[in-house]
Parts: sequence; structure tokens; C-alpha cells
Amino acid sequence: NSGFQVLGEKNPDTGLHCPGFELDDTDAVLEVARALGKNGKCKTCTGEEDSNPEYGYRATIKGKVKSLGDGSHSAAGPPTLTDIQVLDESVGCDGAPTIPPLCKAEPVAKDCSQEFCDNQLSPDYLLRYQINVPDDTTADVCDGCTISMELIYDGDAWVSVAFSTDG
Repeated sequence: NSGFQVLGEKNPDTGLHCPGFELDDTDAVLEVARALGKNGKCKTCTGEEDSNPEYGYRATIKGKVKSLGDGSHSAAGPPTLTDIQVLDESVGCDGAPTIPPLCKAEPVAKDCSQEFCDNQLSPDYLLRYQINVPDDTTADVCDGCTISMELIYDGDAWVSVAFSTDG
């Protein structure tokens, strides 16, 4: 009931698979996986051929991004896909964007009060921002701080920024 996540390749530094996309339609994945999986270790799988896998199911998932996620290494981090298609793993993505780069090494902290910081929200969508700290406060206290932002989108679309008090 917790949903599925498309995993990227293993991170060579940790040996763990990198988070990819959350899927909003887990039934579609289960249906295909159970039909292809070899009955045996998987009690709900219906595949009878010797070539059917017993474990290690891999597929190509195509879909539309429903929400971007927050980019963190938590359950809320990965983007969510909707309108998904479950295809054989040999099917490519025709040059379309694939797994988001959540597996990259953590960047060295940058002082975004001294210079603009970049946050690449998607391949075509860049957020640049700088925290403006008044002289009579510090970045930790940030009394009277403001933020300067620039959204850059390469294409035709409506773009917006929203603020949340709870992260």
C-alpha cells in the first residue's frame, strides 16, 4: 500500500539504488510484474515459462510528471509519475529525461547569502535565488531577511513560485 518507486542504477559510493520516481498507479506495475514473474518464490506470480524471472523484475516505466517532489533523500523527495506505461526493460526512452539526479553526491554547501544559488528543478526549469541578510542581523537569526528569485524556463509555459511555512 505504500506505492512503488522506480529505482535508478546503484550509487557506486554507497552500493544502494538511487531513488527515481514515485508511481501513482501501483496496480499497473503489479499486474505486469505478476504476469511476468515465475510462480515459485513469488506466490502471486503466474508466469510458467522457465525464462520467467523469479526475482529482480526490471521494466521501463514511461509517464507524465504529476508533482516534482522536494528533491530530498526522503520519501517526499522523488517526483511522482502518473499516466504510466509499464514496458519491457529493453524499450528505451527515446531520449526523454529519465531518472532524476537524486543520487549525485551531496553538493558542497554554498553561502546563498553571498551569491545566487541555482536549483535545477527539471531539465528546462531553473530556480536562482539569494537570501538578502540585513546588516543588523545574521543568516541564522535572519530577522528582516528577504529573498531574491529568478525562475528560468526554456520553453513556453506558465511558471510560478509558492511559499510554505511547513516545508
